[in-house]
Amino acid sequence: MTSFDRVVRALRAPVAAAMFCASAGMVAAQEIELVEGASPTISMADMVIASQVFFKDEGLTARFSNATNGVVATQVVASGGLRIANITMEAYIRGYGQGMRGKFIATRGDRNNYYMAIPADGPIQRVEDLKGRKIGVLSMGAQAIFYAKSMLKLANIDPESDILVPVGFGDTAVAALRTNQVQALVLTEPAYAALESTGLKFRYVYHPTLKDSITAGYFTSDANIAQNRPALVKFSRAMLKTAIFANENPQAAIQIFWKVFPQTRPPGSDEQALRAGVAEMNFSPVPGDTKPVTRYAVPNRSALTTLLDTMNKEGLISYQMRVEDLVNDDIVREAMQGIDEAAVKRLAREWK
Repeated sequence: MTSFDRVVRALRAPVAAAMFCASAGMVAAQEIELVEGASPTISMADMVIASQVFFKDEGLTARFSNATNGVVATQVVASGGLRIANITMEAYIRGYGQGMRGKFIATRGDRNNYYMAIPADGPIQRVEDLKGRKIGVLSMGAQAIFYAKSMLKLANIDPESDILVPVGFGDTAVAALRTNQVQALVLTEPAYAALESTGLKFRYVYHPTLKDSITAGYFTSDANIAQNRPALVKFSRAMLKTAIFANENPQAAIQIFWKVFPQTRPPGSDEQALRAGVAEMNFSPVPGDTKPVTRYAVPNRSALTTLLDTMNKEGLISYQMRVEDLVNDDIVREAMQGIDEAAVKRLAREWK
């Protein structure tokens, strides 16, 4: 009896058919390893929500892993396999010169992930006012270092002095500010979202030419694109649906995230935690901004070309790298086709 005959026979018996479909579904589902370049934080929320709400319909399953930092995450994913990393582009741009090959298939956010934060109630108004003062960064190997140094150069401040101080993330950064060890920070947008949840308020200052160079996004290897493109389209479709879902019902979205990573839930009552969690997930440094967060988007080629030109001009890279070497936007464009936005919004509103 051929395999086809066995399938036909199974489909004629309802119970056997159900068993066959369940078995086939288990075999057919592809596992994607989703890599975060940090310990679990709010920046993972969209991948987690997609895995819990939309992966099953796409024939996907997820396994989450957390790398020490973005550099390690980039290296892990570039090595191959069905892996996708939620990271920023700077480590890969540097790795490209050593032969690393991959692409960012989508971007996340509405501005460059790295910018300066100055305490709102302090005397400092501009980058130029930081001469002779200290700026906190995550570590001396952080991706934000390039932006910090570039902004200081433009303000005629020597970036090679000891102006940059490692302060870590979260409580240690708060302590550094409150004890006046540093007078400003250059961290990531998710870090600022967490810091503002503690009651800190900032005046944000962007790089004058790189604000729109959105480098946070989803990275995979060239080998994965060649070998698993259909799975990447499915992943992208699930992420695009997640964007609709999370913007329609952020309260449900954040609670789905907490079920997988309960350690990320803010302290306080359910009402307090929910309010803080939604604010952190939908954080914007722009006062009064109520626009939906851009969670999964086509990379901005023009702005990224400006970024590569700036990095080359400032000596961060010494080789030619085109934007085509950095991003692949065909996958997300294909995934955009045929999504029933109304159905996803209805699912979000009715989610229990």
